[in-house]
Amino acid sequence: MSRRRPAAHAGRRSPRAGLRSRARAAWPAVTGTGAAASATLGLLVLICTFVAVSVPRASLGYRTAVLQRAFAAVPTTQKTVLADSDLSGLGEPPLSPAQLEAARVQLAAGLHRDGLPLAAPTGRWQWSGLATGSSVLLGATAPALRHLGPPQLELLYRSTLASQSTVVAGSLPTKVEQDARSATFQVAVTTATAARLGVRVGSRLRTAGQTLVVTGIVRPVRPASAFWTVDPVAPAPQLTQIGVNTIPFLSTAAFVGPAEMEAVQSKLSAESLHLLWGFPLDLRSVTADQAAGLQRALQALSFLPALSSVSMSLPAGSAGVNGTQGASSPLAVALSNGLTVILAPFVATDDAVQRALSLLFVSLAVIAAVVVLLGARLVTLHRDREFTMMRARGSSLRQLALVALRGGAVVVLPAAAVAVAAAVAVTPGRADGWPTSRWSAPRSAGWSSCASRACHRPAASTCSPRRRRCSWRYRWPCWSCAGTPSCCACSAGRPGGGAAS
Repeated sequence: MSRRRPAAHAGRRSPRAGLRSRARAAWPAVTGTGAAASATLGLLVLICTFVAVSVPRASLGYRTAVLQRAFAAVPTTQKTVLADSDLSGLGEPPLSPAQLEAARVQLAAGLHRDGLPLAAPTGRWQWSGLATGSSVLLGATAPALRHLGPPQLELLYRSTLASQSTVVAGSLPTKVEQDARSATFQVAVTTATAARLGVRVGSRLRTAGQTLVVTGIVRPVRPASAFWTVDPVAPAPQLTQIGVNTIPFLSTAAFVGPAEMEAVQSKLSAESLHLLWGFPLDLRSVTADQAAGLQRALQALSFLPALSSVSMSLPAGSAGVNGTQGASSPLAVALSNGLTVILAPFVATDDAVQRALSLLFVSLAVIAAVVVLLGARLVTLHRDREFTMMRARGSSLRQLALVALRGGAVVVLPAAAVAVAAAVAVTPGRADGWPTSRWSAPRSAGWSSCASRACHRPAASTCSPRRRRCSWRYRWPCWSCAGTPSCCACSAGRPGGGAAS
């Protein structure tokens, strides 16, 4: 009777089956007689690490969400640092647009050094400008003006007008015509201003002894931005009434071009003149933990003259601060921001809440440490006979510690890594943020590694009196290194039989 030859592939084993068998054989080799207890320790580390990471991250995420909602609710003007300098009556030479831009760069550098999150790109969002005082406007033909007092007009220069507006009709101002006593300025007005005043491209107006020719009508881009809301009359006229018995009138504004800025200062030197700079803040990445520092930086702005770290100068070639060689006093610049009104109550409330939450975090840390220590003690009790046998066969405390550390690390480190990944995935903290609590995942892992060695005590019959005296100092874990994941547990083992108490 012929015997069937086995198939050629019958003796082959699949790679997956071989991997499972090797892992099944390696598990008891690493964990020894405490395989089930090691799995329990891994589960405890997983739970404790998840709690230690997720609770502080969730707290930071929720607090930051509340702060961001508060930022979103305030007007853009409050989220902008404004710099203002009064030029009235200084008698200095006119300033050019290039000098204003140089001063803007210096101010922005000072604000950046003070830690303020300025919006980028700076060339798009930051701006410099000039504003004149209001004066009576003549030449407006809107029928509604017959029932109101004479409208008031202020002239504005803004460096980024071209990028912050869309030209609807005509073109932006480009030149000025001057004579000995007066000048003819080209101006641009918004669509709302043109409709309320009844002007169009080519209209001629008069104000403060100067002639204005409307060359362009523009529509604001992002009308809610600080560029348009810093001066409420810039986008549209505002109805103003000074007193109860006075006739209301329209307050409005018109824009001049860069080529006209020096002429405005020369011809309107008797009027009120103000230099303006706007520095919008980018608050999207500000977290609740950074709110207090931001509040201190913003509060310091109101106490900073132009000579502090936030400083400026207006050089004309090699001239001094005020455009003359050497020697006038520095130009005073006032910095202001309305965000402190929002940050002050938030920081105070957050501090009060964090005092209560810190007690919760400490309690969770203590509970986690106790649970992990009990789990490590359970592993040690299950491996007590194994360790006793190893000591009887001549193993040193170092060898015993390495075996205990290897068995604990194989279980603890993967469990801690999985717990951290899961906590980061399910909590609304920052993408690069970590728990702010002192007791986080690395401490849990370190406690379990230390405890798995600290709770063991070899049999008394295997130790000499000298060994007994030397090993007594390793009764408890090493407190100085217990907070790191690479912590090696100090070998426990006070001789005397049984488990250490």
